[in-house]
Amino acid sequence: MLSSRRAIIALILSAAGALAADISGKWSGIGGGPIYLIIKQNGNQLTGTAGPSAGEQLLELHDGTVEGDHVTFKVGPIQIDAHFEGDEIRGEAMVGGQPSKVFLRRADKLDPNARFEVISVKRVPPPPDGRLSSSMNMDPGRIHCTNVTLRKLIWESRQIKEYQVSGPDWITTELYNIDATMAPGTSGDQVLIMVQNLLKDRFQLAVHSETKEMPVYALLVAKNGVKMTPAELGRGGTYMSPGKMVSKSAFMRNIVENLSRQLDLPVIDMTGLKGTYEFTLEWQPERRDEPRDGAVPEAATGPSIFTAVQEQLGLKLEPRKAPIEVVVVDHAEKNPTGN
Repeated sequence: MLSSRRAIIALILSAAGALAADISGKWSGIGGGPIYLIIKQNGNQLTGTAGPSAGEQLLELHDGTVEGDHVTFKVGPIQIDAHFEGDEIRGEAMVGGQPSKVFLRRADKLDPNARFEVISVKRVPPPPDGRLSSSMNMDPGRIHCTNVTLRKLIWESRQIKEYQVSGPDWITTELYNIDATMAPGTSGDQVLIMVQNLLKDRFQLAVHSETKEMPVYALLVAKNGVKMTPAELGRGGTYMSPGKMVSKSAFMRNIVENLSRQLDLPVIDMTGLKGTYEFTLEWQPERRDEPRDGAVPEAATGPSIFTAVQEQLGLKLEPRKAPIEVVVVDHAEKNPTGN
């Protein structure tokens, strides 16, 4: 009888603890892709916002409920079904009928001294055929980088733009492969800190920040309005080829980054647009090669990128000057320390 009473008391206490649990707050990690959530709990109902970072909360969290330690909600087309314990949420995300793991941790509990568990950093030669394929992929418990430059590692880990990194020429040309492991539940924000510490430890990287006024292109909504099609957040992407950009589901930050690569100046998003978009942008690329053997260069057969952006996307590029915070590399070693 005594053991039965104890079991009933334990059950009541555990239920009370589950009801008292509150997952309100900021959460960061992987859920159908890198994700940052700001969750508000009212009883067993959940609301909030989501996006790729704390500063880019682009989508509403909806159909959110919590029962005991069981959490369900939607972000765009992504359905999250998970359980939480303490400072972690783990479960599954369904994106377009395809499952993927969810690992989230409270974003306000970041360790500035966190390091990867096992790290391999190798300097690699450029591809013999000259075709460079560079990638940075994060899976639960692992990060894998192929043919990345130190400059890319700096701007990716600090969540800034490529043009905001200034340093010696070699940080843009020397290539590295990196494999590193960490606890499976490590949040995306914590991984960024771990990459920054990797750069300090292995490359002896030292930087400082300063603000510079720079010429830029402001990306604005044109007077006739946006012509891009709103798209659901999901497994999309932006695909580039000479004179063509195709998007299935792109945030504005992805659009401005790709436009910046095509132009001689950085592009700053001043549209105020949120969400993701689908579009096809086609223009006549500028010819950078000189005519050979006196040949006459081919005539342009399409619009300039400026005209194409306005006519096909309903946006416009306007030259301006803006104060830009820049990370300046004071010191870095070209050959990383041993594994």
